[in-house]
Amino acid sequence: MTLGLNLKIDISEEFAQIADLEAKLSARNSRLREPVRVILTSSETMDYMIEDGGIHCKGEATDVNGDLDKVSHICCFGASDAGVLSMAVMAQHHPETMFKIVDMDRDLIKRWEGGEILSYEPEFEELVGTVRGRNLFFCEEMDAVINEAAIVFVAVDVPISAEGRLDLSYWDDGIQKIIEASTTRKIIVEKSMPFNLHNWTEDIILHQNPRGLRFSVFSNPDFISQETAVQDLRDPKRVVIARNHGHGEDLLRLHQLYSRYVPVERILVVDDHKSGELGKIWISGYLAFIHTFRNVIPSICDALGADSNEVQRIVGCPDSANYMDASIGFGGPVIQDISYLKFVLHRSGFKLEAELINQIIKLNEEKKEKFVMLMLKKMISLTGKTIAVFGFSYKKDTDDIRNSPAIYICKALLKEGSKVRIFDPRVNENKIRNCFPKSSRSKLCVCTAKPEAWSKADAVVFLVNWDEFQQIDFEAMYRQMKGWPPFMFVGCESGLDCNRIKALGFELYVAGRRFE
Repeated sequence: MTLGLNLKIDISEEFAQIADLEAKLSARNSRLREPVRVILTSSETMDYMIEDGGIHCKGEATDVNGDLDKVSHICCFGASDAGVLSMAVMAQHHPETMFKIVDMDRDLIKRWEGGEILSYEPEFEELVGTVRGRNLFFCEEMDAVINEAAIVFVAVDVPISAEGRLDLSYWDDGIQKIIEASTTRKIIVEKSMPFNLHNWTEDIILHQNPRGLRFSVFSNPDFISQETAVQDLRDPKRVVIARNHGHGEDLLRLHQLYSRYVPVERILVVDDHKSGELGKIWISGYLAFIHTFRNVIPSICDALGADSNEVQRIVGCPDSANYMDASIGFGGPVIQDISYLKFVLHRSGFKLEAELINQIIKLNEEKKEKFVMLMLKKMISLTGKTIAVFGFSYKKDTDDIRNSPAIYICKALLKEGSKVRIFDPRVNENKIRNCFPKSSRSKLCVCTAKPEAWSKADAVVFLVNWDEFQQIDFEAMYRQMKGWPPFMFVGCESGLDCNRIKALGFELYVAGRRFE
Protein backbone atom coordinates (compact mmCIF):
# COMPACT_ATOMS: atom_id res chain seq x y z
CA MET A 1 0.00 0.00 0.00
CA THR A 2 1.46 3.39 -1.02
CA LEU A 3 0.35 6.83 0.11
CA GLY A 4 1.15 9.68 -2.29
CA LEU A 5 1.08 13.33 -1.26
CA ASN A 6 1.64 16.28 -3.59
CA LEU A 7 2.88 19.31 -1.66
CA LYS A 8 4.27 22.63 -2.85
CA ILE A 9 6.70 23.84 -0.19
CA ASP A 10 9.12 26.76 -0.12
CA ILE A 11 12.74 25.58 -0.06
CA SER A 12 13.41 27.34 3.27
CA GLU A 13 10.64 25.26 4.90
CA GLU A 14 11.24 22.05 3.04
CA PHE A 15 13.17 20.07 5.63
CA ALA A 16 11.06 21.14 8.57
CA GLN A 17 8.08 19.81 6.61
CA ILE A 18 9.92 16.58 5.84
CA ALA A 19 10.82 16.03 9.48
CA ASP A 20 7.21 16.61 10.49
CA LEU A 21 5.96 14.20 7.83
CA GLU A 22 8.54 11.61 8.83
CA ALA A 23 7.38 11.71 12.44
CA LYS A 24 3.73 11.38 11.47
CA LEU A 25 4.03 8.84 8.69
CA SER A 26 6.84 6.56 9.80
CA ALA A 27 4.65 5.04 12.54
CA ARG A 28 1.91 4.36 10.03
CA ASN A 29 4.47 3.05 7.61
CA SER A 30 5.92 0.65 10.17
CA ARG A 31 2.47 -0.79 10.83
CA LEU A 32 1.73 -1.22 7.14
CA ARG A 33 5.24 -2.41 6.35
CA GLU A 34 4.97 -0.49 3.08
CA PRO A 35 6.92 2.50 1.78
CA VAL A 36 5.27 5.91 1.85
CA ARG A 37 6.15 8.31 -0.95
CA VAL A 38 5.99 12.07 -0.46
CA ILE A 39 6.41 14.29 -3.50
CA LEU A 40 7.71 17.76 -2.62
CA THR A 41 7.94 20.65 -5.05
CA SER A 42 10.38 23.42 -4.10
CA SER A 43 12.94 24.88 -6.42
CA GLU A 44 12.93 21.50 -8.12
CA THR A 45 10.67 18.45 -8.05
CA MET A 46 11.90 15.50 -6.02
CA ASP A 47 10.36 12.31 -4.71
CA TYR A 48 11.15 11.37 -1.12
CA MET A 49 10.61 7.83 0.11
CA ILE A 50 9.86 7.46 3.81
CA GLU A 51 10.93 3.94 4.61
CA ASP A 52 12.30 2.11 7.64
CA GLY A 53 12.14 5.25 9.75
CA GLY A 54 14.28 7.29 7.32
CA ILE A 55 13.75 9.59 4.34
CA HIS A 56 15.32 8.81 0.99
CA CYS A 57 15.30 11.06 -2.06
CA LYS A 58 14.29 9.45 -5.37
CA GLY A 59 15.88 12.12 -7.59
CA GLU A 60 18.22 12.05 -10.53
CA ALA A 61 21.41 12.36 -8.48
CA THR A 62 23.65 9.32 -8.42
CA ASP A 63 24.04 7.84 -4.94
CA VAL A 64 27.21 8.55 -2.99
CA ASN A 65 28.16 5.72 -0.62
CA GLY A 66 24.53 4.79 -0.04
CA ASP A 67 22.28 6.42 2.56
CA LEU A 68 23.78 8.67 5.20
CA ASP A 69 23.68 5.94 7.83
CA LYS A 70 25.88 3.91 5.49
CA VAL A 71 28.38 6.69 4.73
CA SER A 72 31.53 5.39 6.32
CA HIS A 73 33.99 8.23 5.68
CA ILE A 74 33.89 12.02 5.77
CA CYS A 75 36.98 14.08 5.02
CA CYS A 76 37.96 17.59 6.05
CA PHE A 77 40.57 19.26 3.84
CA GLY A 78 42.33 21.76 6.10
CA ALA A 79 43.50 21.23 9.69
CA SER A 80 42.51 24.72 10.81
CA ASP A 81 41.11 25.15 14.30
CA ALA A 82 37.64 25.74 12.86
CA GLY A 83 37.85 22.62 10.69
CA VAL A 84 39.05 20.43 13.58
CA LEU A 85 36.34 21.80 15.87
CA SER A 86 33.58 21.16 13.34
CA MET A 87 34.72 17.61 12.62
CA ALA A 88 35.14 16.80 16.32
CA VAL A 89 31.57 17.89 17.10
CA MET A 90 30.19 15.90 14.17
CA ALA A 91 32.28 12.87 15.17
CA GLN A 92 30.70 12.97 18.63
CA HIS A 93 27.22 12.76 17.14
CA HIS A 94 28.06 10.25 14.38
CA PRO A 95 30.17 7.57 16.10
CA GLU A 96 29.49 5.16 13.24
CA THR A 97 31.26 7.44 10.73
CA MET A 98 35.01 7.95 10.31
CA PHE A 99 36.07 11.60 10.14
CA LYS A 100 39.54 12.13 8.69
CA ILE A 101 41.40 15.43 8.43
CA VAL A 102 44.13 16.12 5.86
CA ASP A 103 46.23 19.16 5.04
CA MET A 104 48.94 20.22 2.62
CA ASP A 105 51.07 21.03 5.68
CA ARG A 106 52.22 17.59 6.80
CA ASP A 107 54.00 18.97 9.87
CA LEU A 108 50.70 20.43 11.04
CA ILE A 109 49.02 17.03 10.66
CA LYS A 110 51.85 15.34 12.56
CA ARG A 111 51.42 17.73 15.46
CA TRP A 112 47.67 17.09 15.64
CA GLU A 113 48.30 13.37 15.18
CA GLY A 114 50.84 13.41 18.00
CA GLY A 115 48.26 14.66 20.47
CA GLU A 116 48.93 18.39 20.45
CA ILE A 117 46.16 20.95 20.84
CA LEU A 118 47.42 23.85 18.77
CA SER A 119 45.32 26.64 20.25
CA TYR A 120 43.37 27.37 23.40
CA GLU A 121 39.61 27.39 23.43
CA PRO A 122 37.40 26.40 26.40
CA GLU A 123 36.48 22.69 26.15
CA PHE A 124 38.50 22.27 22.92
CA GLU A 125 41.03 19.82 24.39
CA GLU A 126 38.34 17.74 26.08
CA LEU A 127 36.24 17.64 22.91
CA VAL A 128 39.06 16.45 20.66
CA GLY A 129 40.23 13.99 23.31
CA THR A 130 36.89 12.16 23.31
CA VAL A 131 36.98 11.39 19.56
CA ARG A 132 40.65 11.43 18.48
CA GLY A 133 41.75 7.90 17.68
CA ARG A 134 38.17 6.65 17.91
CA ASN A 135 36.46 8.10 14.84
CA LEU A 136 38.47 11.29 14.31
CA PHE A 137 41.86 10.90 12.66
CA PHE A 138 44.59 13.16 11.29
CA CYS A 139 46.06 11.60 8.15
CA GLU A 140 49.20 12.32 6.12
CA GLU A 141 48.03 10.25 3.12
CA MET A 142 45.67 12.63 1.34
CA ASP A 143 44.70 10.85 -1.87
CA ALA A 144 43.29 7.70 -0.29
CA VAL A 145 41.43 9.63 2.43
CA ILE A 146 39.83 11.99 -0.09
CA ASN A 147 38.88 9.22 -2.48
CA GLU A 148 37.15 7.05 0.12
CA ALA A 149 35.07 9.94 1.48
CA ALA A 150 31.53 10.71 0.38
CA ILE A 151 31.62 14.25 1.78
CA VAL A 152 34.67 16.54 1.75
CA PHE A 153 34.54 19.66 3.89
CA VAL A 154 36.99 22.39 2.84
CA ALA A 155 38.32 24.44 5.77
CA VAL A 156 41.58 25.94 4.50
CA ASP A 157 42.70 29.43 5.44
CA VAL A 158 41.72 32.20 3.02
CA PRO A 159 43.92 35.18 3.94
CA ILE A 160 42.45 38.65 3.49
CA SER A 161 44.81 41.59 2.94
CA ALA A 162 44.50 44.89 4.81
CA GLU A 163 42.83 46.28 1.68
CA GLY A 164 40.27 43.46 1.74
CA ARG A 165 41.55 41.33 -1.14
CA LEU A 166 41.26 37.55 -0.93
CA ASP A 167 44.24 35.25 -1.35
CA LEU A 168 42.69 32.13 -2.85
CA SER A 169 45.91 30.24 -3.58
CA TYR A 170 45.40 27.75 -0.70
CA TRP A 171 41.79 27.30 -1.73
CA ASP A 172 42.73 26.62 -5.37
CA ASP A 173 45.32 24.05 -4.32
CA GLY A 174 42.81 22.32 -2.06
CA ILE A 175 40.03 22.02 -4.64
CA GLN A 176 42.47 20.84 -7.31
CA LYS A 177 43.80 18.20 -4.93
CA ILE A 178 40.27 16.96 -4.19
CA ILE A 179 39.52 16.66 -7.91
CA GLU A 180 42.82 14.90 -8.65
CA ALA A 181 42.39 12.37 -5.83
CA SER A 182 38.76 11.51 -6.64
CA THR A 183 37.71 8.60 -8.81
CA THR A 184 34.05 8.95 -7.82
CA ARG A 185 32.02 12.12 -7.39
CA LYS A 186 31.95 13.87 -4.00
CA ILE A 187 29.85 16.29 -2.03
CA ILE A 188 32.14 19.31 -1.55
CA VAL A 189 31.21 21.57 1.35
CA GLU A 190 32.78 25.02 1.62
CA LYS A 191 33.37 25.88 5.28
CA SER A 192 35.84 28.77 5.13
CA MET A 193 35.19 30.54 1.82
CA PRO A 194 34.31 34.23 2.38
CA PHE A 195 31.63 35.92 0.32
CA ASN A 196 32.57 35.78 -3.34
CA LEU A 197 30.82 37.25 -6.34
CA HIS A 198 31.89 34.23 -8.41
CA ASN A 199 31.32 30.51 -7.94
CA TRP A 200 35.05 29.94 -7.52
CA THR A 201 34.93 26.24 -6.68
CA GLU A 202 32.56 25.48 -9.56
CA ASP A 203 34.87 27.32 -11.96
CA ILE A 204 37.79 25.11 -10.90
CA ILE A 205 35.66 21.97 -11.29
CA LEU A 206 34.46 23.11 -14.72
CA HIS A 207 37.93 23.74 -16.13
CA GLN A 208 40.13 21.26 -14.22
CA ASN A 209 38.09 18.08 -14.00
CA PRO A 210 39.67 15.59 -16.43
CA ARG A 211 37.50 12.67 -15.29
CA GLY A 212 34.33 14.68 -15.81
CA LEU A 213 33.00 13.78 -12.36
CA ARG A 214 29.78 15.45 -11.20
CA PHE A 215 30.49 17.13 -7.88
CA SER A 216 27.83 18.67 -5.65
CA VAL A 217 28.99 21.94 -4.08
CA PHE A 218 27.43 23.52 -1.00
CA SER A 219 28.38 26.48 1.17
CA ASN A 220 28.11 25.78 4.89
CA PRO A 221 29.81 28.58 6.88
CA ASP A 222 30.26 28.25 10.63
CA PHE A 223 28.93 30.98 12.91
CA ILE A 224 31.33 30.68 15.81
CA SER A 225 33.22 32.99 18.13
CA GLN A 226 36.42 32.45 20.06
CA GLU A 227 35.62 31.85 23.72
CA THR A 228 32.35 30.05 22.90
CA ALA A 229 33.28 28.13 19.73
CA VAL A 230 32.65 24.63 21.09
CA GLN A 231 29.24 25.57 22.44
CA ASP A 232 28.44 27.47 19.23
CA LEU A 233 28.97 24.25 17.26
CA ARG A 234 27.30 21.89 19.71
CA ASP A 235 24.19 24.05 20.04
CA PRO A 236 24.23 26.45 17.08
CA LYS A 237 21.74 29.29 16.74
CA ARG A 238 21.71 28.62 13.01
CA VAL A 239 23.15 26.23 10.46
CA VAL A 240 23.21 27.61 6.92
CA ILE A 241 23.34 25.28 3.93
CA ALA A 242 23.60 27.18 0.65
CA ARG A 243 23.04 25.16 -2.49
CA ASN A 244 25.70 26.34 -4.96
CA HIS A 245 25.44 23.46 -7.38
CA GLY A 246 24.06 20.54 -5.47
CA HIS A 247 21.76 17.62 -6.16
CA GLY A 248 18.65 17.04 -4.06
CA GLU A 249 19.87 13.77 -2.57
CA ASP A 250 23.11 15.41 -1.48
CA LEU A 251 21.31 18.36 0.05
CA LEU A 252 19.20 15.95 2.08
CA ARG A 253 22.33 14.10 3.23
CA LEU A 254 24.02 17.26 4.44
CA HIS A 255 20.82 18.31 6.19
CA GLN A 256 20.57 14.96 7.96
CA LEU A 257 24.20 15.22 9.05
CA TYR A 258 23.20 18.18 11.21
CA SER A 259 19.62 17.24 12.10
CA ARG A 260 20.86 14.49 14.40
CA TYR A 261 21.84 17.18 16.94
CA VAL A 262 20.43 20.50 15.64
CA PRO A 263 16.67 21.27 15.71
CA VAL A 264 15.42 21.35 12.12
CA GLU A 265 13.98 24.85 12.50
CA ARG A 266 17.53 26.15 13.00
CA ILE A 267 18.81 24.58 9.78
CA LEU A 268 18.39 27.20 7.09
CA VAL A 269 18.54 26.07 3.48
CA VAL A 270 19.09 28.78 0.89
CA ASP A 271 19.28 28.49 -2.87
CA ASP A 272 22.54 30.34 -3.54
CA HIS A 273 25.98 30.61 -1.97
CA LYS A 274 26.01 34.42 -2.07
CA SER A 275 23.16 34.66 0.44
CA GLY A 276 24.79 32.25 2.88
CA GLU A 277 28.25 33.79 2.74
CA LEU A 278 27.02 37.39 2.73
CA GLY A 279 24.88 36.61 5.78
CA LYS A 280 27.94 35.49 7.70
CA ILE A 281 30.13 38.47 6.81
CA TRP A 282 27.24 40.88 7.46
CA ILE A 283 27.02 39.58 11.03
CA SER A 284 30.66 40.66 11.51
CA GLY A 285 29.80 44.11 10.18
CA TYR A 286 26.80 44.37 12.48
CA LEU A 287 28.81 43.36 15.56
CA ALA A 288 31.56 45.83 14.65
CA PHE A 289 28.98 48.61 14.34
CA ILE A 290 27.39 47.80 17.72
CA HIS A 291 30.79 47.58 19.44
CA THR A 292 31.90 50.88 17.92
CA PHE A 293 28.70 52.63 18.98
CA ARG A 294 29.14 51.32 22.52
CA ASN A 295 32.68 52.67 22.55
CA VAL A 296 31.62 56.13 21.40
CA ILE A 297 29.36 56.75 24.43
CA PRO A 298 32.13 56.66 27.10
CA SER A 299 34.34 58.88 24.92
CA ILE A 300 31.55 61.46 24.69
CA CYS A 301 31.01 61.21 28.45
CA ASP A 302 34.72 61.96 28.96
CA ALA A 303 34.61 65.01 26.70
CA LEU A 304 31.40 66.44 28.17
CA GLY A 305 32.11 65.64 31.83
CA ALA A 306 29.37 63.03 32.18
CA ASP A 307 29.59 59.60 33.84
CA SER A 308 28.83 56.62 31.61
CA ASN A 309 27.53 54.69 34.64
CA GLU A 310 24.85 57.31 35.20
CA VAL A 311 24.01 57.39 31.50
CA GLN A 312 23.73 53.62 31.65
CA ARG A 313 21.24 53.85 34.52
CA ILE A 314 19.14 56.36 32.60
CA VAL A 315 19.11 54.28 29.44
CA GLY A 316 18.08 51.29 31.52
CA CYS A 317 20.93 48.90 30.77
CA PRO A 318 21.40 46.18 33.40
CA ASP A 319 24.66 46.48 35.33
CA SER A 320 25.62 42.93 34.38
CA ALA A 321 25.58 43.81 30.69
CA ASN A 322 28.45 46.34 31.05
CA TYR A 323 26.75 47.97 28.09
CA MET A 324 28.53 51.29 28.42
CA ASP A 325 31.92 49.94 29.48
CA ALA A 326 34.60 51.26 27.19
CA SER A 327 37.33 49.23 25.56
CA ILE A 328 40.32 50.03 23.42
CA GLY A 329 38.59 48.50 20.39
CA PHE A 330 37.89 45.13 18.87
CA GLY A 331 40.30 42.76 17.19
CA GLY A 332 40.35 39.20 15.91
CA PRO A 333 38.97 37.94 12.59
CA VAL A 334 36.19 40.55 12.54
CA ILE A 335 38.81 43.10 11.37
CA GLN A 336 39.50 41.04 8.27
CA ASP A 337 35.81 40.39 7.71
CA ILE A 338 34.78 44.03 7.73
CA SER A 339 37.81 45.07 5.66
CA TYR A 340 36.70 42.58 3.06
CA LEU A 341 33.09 43.76 3.36
CA LYS A 342 34.26 47.33 2.70
CA PHE A 343 36.16 46.11 -0.37
CA VAL A 344 33.13 44.21 -1.72
CA LEU A 345 30.79 47.16 -1.15
CA HIS A 346 33.15 49.63 -2.83
CA ARG A 347 33.76 47.35 -5.79
CA SER A 348 30.01 46.84 -6.17
CA GLY A 349 29.33 50.57 -6.33
CA PHE A 350 28.08 51.07 -2.76
CA LYS A 351 30.56 53.82 -1.96
CA LEU A 352 28.59 55.46 0.85
CA GLU A 353 28.03 52.11 2.56
CA ALA A 354 31.72 51.27 2.11
CA GLU A 355 32.63 54.59 3.72
CA LEU A 356 30.41 53.70 6.72
CA ILE A 357 32.48 50.54 7.24
CA ASN A 358 35.66 52.56 6.73
CA GLN A 359 34.65 54.97 9.50
CA ILE A 360 34.03 52.04 11.85
CA ILE A 361 37.57 50.82 11.14
CA LYS A 362 38.99 54.32 11.71
CA LEU A 363 37.11 54.79 14.99
CA ASN A 364 38.41 51.43 16.16
CA GLU A 365 42.00 52.45 15.40
CA GLU A 366 41.46 55.83 17.03
CA LYS A 367 40.46 54.21 20.35
CA LYS A 368 43.91 52.62 20.66
CA GLU A 369 45.68 55.86 19.81
CA LYS A 370 43.65 57.82 22.36
CA PHE A 371 44.39 55.23 25.06
CA VAL A 372 48.15 55.71 24.67
CA MET A 373 47.68 59.50 24.59
CA LEU A 374 45.73 59.27 27.86
CA MET A 375 48.59 57.37 29.48
CA LEU A 376 51.12 59.90 28.21
CA LYS A 377 49.01 62.84 29.42
CA LYS A 378 48.47 61.46 32.93
CA MET A 379 52.01 60.12 33.49
CA ILE A 380 53.68 63.15 31.82
CA SER A 381 56.36 60.90 30.34
CA LEU A 382 56.54 57.20 29.53
CA THR A 383 60.30 57.12 28.93
CA GLY A 384 62.02 54.73 31.32
CA LYS A 385 58.72 53.81 33.00
CA THR A 386 57.86 50.16 33.70
CA ILE A 387 54.37 49.26 32.49
CA ALA A 388 52.67 45.99 33.43
CA VAL A 389 50.22 44.88 30.72
CA PHE A 390 47.57 42.31 31.64
CA GLY A 391 46.08 40.48 28.65
CA PHE A 392 47.49 40.07 25.15
CA SER A 393 44.92 38.01 23.22
CA TYR A 394 42.25 39.91 21.32
CA LYS A 395 39.61 38.73 23.83
CA LYS A 396 39.40 36.47 26.85
CA ASP A 397 39.27 32.65 26.75
CA THR A 398 41.37 32.35 23.61
CA ASP A 399 45.06 32.50 22.70
CA ASP A 400 44.22 34.10 19.36
CA ILE A 401 46.17 37.35 18.92
CA ARG A 402 45.04 38.26 15.40
CA ASN A 403 44.64 42.04 15.22
CA SER A 404 44.77 42.22 19.01
CA PRO A 405 44.64 45.83 20.27
CA ALA A 406 47.29 44.85 22.83
CA ILE A 407 49.87 44.55 20.04
CA TYR A 408 49.40 48.20 19.08
CA ILE A 409 49.40 49.40 22.71
CA CYS A 410 52.60 47.54 23.60
CA LYS A 411 54.42 48.68 20.45
CA ALA A 412 53.43 52.28 21.18
CA LEU A 413 54.69 52.00 24.78
CA LEU A 414 58.01 50.55 23.62
CA LYS A 415 58.33 53.36 21.07
CA GLU A 416 57.85 55.89 23.89
CA GLY A 417 60.77 54.28 25.71
CA SER A 418 58.84 52.25 28.29
CA LYS A 419 59.81 48.87 29.65
CA VAL A 420 56.87 46.55 29.08
CA ARG A 421 56.01 43.44 31.08
CA ILE A 422 53.22 41.30 29.66
CA PHE A 423 51.14 38.67 31.42
CA ASP A 424 48.51 36.60 29.63
CA PRO A 425 47.18 33.32 31.05
CA ARG A 426 47.08 31.55 27.66
CA VAL A 427 49.24 33.23 25.01
CA ASN A 428 52.70 31.66 25.02
CA GLU A 429 55.93 33.66 25.14
CA ASN A 430 57.12 32.91 21.60
CA LYS A 431 53.83 34.03 20.10
CA ILE A 432 54.06 37.30 22.03
CA ARG A 433 57.72 37.98 21.26
CA ASN A 434 57.25 37.32 17.55
CA CYS A 435 54.91 40.33 17.38
CA PHE A 436 57.80 42.72 18.04
CA PRO A 437 60.98 43.59 16.15
CA LYS A 438 64.18 42.20 17.64
CA SER A 439 65.45 45.70 18.32
CA SER A 440 62.75 46.30 20.94
CA ARG A 441 62.67 42.90 22.62
CA SER A 442 65.34 43.84 25.18
CA LYS A 443 62.77 46.12 26.83
CA LEU A 444 60.08 43.44 26.72
CA CYS A 445 59.45 40.84 29.42
CA VAL A 446 56.85 38.08 29.19
CA CYS A 447 55.89 37.11 32.74
CA THR A 448 54.62 33.75 33.96
CA ALA A 449 53.02 35.10 37.13
CA LYS A 450 50.94 38.21 37.78
CA PRO A 451 53.02 39.58 40.71
CA GLU A 452 56.12 39.31 38.52
CA ALA A 453 54.51 41.77 36.12
CA TRP A 454 53.32 44.39 38.63
CA SER A 455 56.28 44.30 41.05
CA LYS A 456 58.05 47.71 41.01
CA ALA A 457 55.93 48.79 38.02
CA ASP A 458 54.96 52.43 37.55
CA ALA A 459 51.60 51.56 36.01
CA VAL A 460 49.37 48.58 35.31
CA VAL A 461 47.21 48.33 32.23
CA PHE A 462 44.26 45.93 31.82
CA LEU A 463 43.55 45.20 28.14
CA VAL A 464 41.64 41.89 28.30
CA ASN A 465 38.90 40.95 30.77
CA TRP A 466 40.15 37.51 31.78
CA ASP A 467 38.01 36.27 34.67
CA GLU A 468 41.04 35.52 36.84
CA PHE A 469 42.02 39.19 36.84
CA GLN A 470 39.01 39.92 39.05
CA GLN A 471 40.61 37.72 41.74
CA ILE A 472 43.85 39.73 41.91
CA ASP A 473 44.94 40.90 45.37
CA PHE A 474 44.89 44.62 44.57
CA GLU A 475 46.10 45.54 48.05
CA ALA A 476 49.28 43.52 47.45
CA MET A 477 49.57 45.05 43.98
CA TYR A 478 49.32 48.55 45.47
CA ARG A 479 52.05 47.83 48.05
CA GLN A 480 54.46 46.25 45.58
CA MET A 481 54.25 48.84 42.81
CA LYS A 482 56.47 51.90 42.79
CA GLY A 483 55.51 55.51 42.27
CA TRP A 484 53.15 57.60 44.35
CA PRO A 485 50.40 57.00 43.63
CA PRO A 486 50.66 54.00 41.29
CA PHE A 487 48.74 54.35 38.03
CA MET A 488 46.12 51.97 36.69
CA PHE A 489 44.53 52.23 33.23
CA VAL A 490 41.59 49.99 32.28
CA GLY A 491 41.07 49.48 28.55
CA CYS A 492 38.55 46.65 28.56
CA GLU A 493 35.16 45.66 29.93
CA SER A 494 36.93 44.41 33.00
CA GLY A 495 34.32 43.62 35.64
CA LEU A 496 36.76 45.09 38.19
CA ASP A 497 35.47 46.78 41.33
CA CYS A 498 36.75 50.19 40.28
CA ASN A 499 35.40 52.05 43.32
CA ARG A 500 37.27 49.72 45.68
CA ILE A 501 40.46 49.95 43.62
CA LYS A 502 40.23 53.74 43.61
CA ALA A 503 39.71 53.72 47.38
CA LEU A 504 42.97 51.79 47.84
CA GLY A 505 44.85 54.78 46.48
CA PHE A 506 45.40 53.95 42.81
CA GLU A 507 45.41 56.77 40.28
CA LEU A 508 42.71 55.02 38.26
CA TYR A 509 41.55 55.90 34.74
CA VAL A 510 38.61 54.21 33.02
CA ALA A 511 37.13 55.80 29.90
CA GLY A 512 33.75 57.37 30.61
CA ARG A 513 34.00 56.95 34.40
CA ARG A 514 34.30 59.70 36.98
CA PHE A 515 35.65 59.09 40.48
CA GLU A 516 35.50 61.48 43.41
